[in-house]
Amino acid sequence: MTAIFAFGGRLADTVGHRRMVVLGVLVFAGASACCGLTPTGSLAEAWLITFRAVQGFGGAIMFPAALAIVVQNFALRERGRARNYAASLGLAVLGTVLVTDLRTRLTDSLVAQGLPHDQAEATAAHLSQVQTQSGGSGSGSGGAAAIPQFFREDFAHATQTVFHWMAVIMAVAAVVAIVGLRRGVQAEVAAADQEQPLPSGREGGA
Repeated sequence: MTAIFAFGGRLADTVGHRRMVVLGVLVFAGASACCGLTPTGSLAEAWLITFRAVQGFGGAIMFPAALAIVVQNFALRERGRARNYAASLGLAVLGTVLVTDLRTRLTDSLVAQGLPHDQAEATAAHLSQVQTQSGGSGSGSGGAAAIPQFFREDFAHATQTVFHWMAVIMAVAAVVAIVGLRRGVQAEVAAADQEQPLPSGREGGA
């Protein structure tokens, strides 16, 4: 993604910021949906790596254009707030989806192994928090090798759910970009035309 970031910024300056935001969002949404549809078996690893790379490409052509739009439409003191609100909301939604889905799946798996439901819920809540905080890599001296197989499968399914939600969020963002950014650009151009100063020879009624 970093390698294409500068190219995405240059492309946005040439083609147009709004157009590249819409294209980047659509690419990212499509790749997220494909990640969520990762098949099982030997094809899974190559499939996921490929569409994660496509996600990175979509993000690399989207972010520079999105940042340029924020710079153009927000005052200097409001730019950080505008970026942080969107990022925080997205991370909060996706994080909640991951923890909730993983907790539900772990509870069902532990109950299926004979653990009482209340104890299974408590254990699943603890494990889901620990696993998501460690990024799914496991903790302790055993690392990933010490994670039970059912835990890995549940975490993989929960991650697929996150990818599905990510695709939905990005699709909504694409609709907002198509509808909202066009109006924003038109309003910005109209405001710039109204604020354009008169030629110096005509000032003061000369």
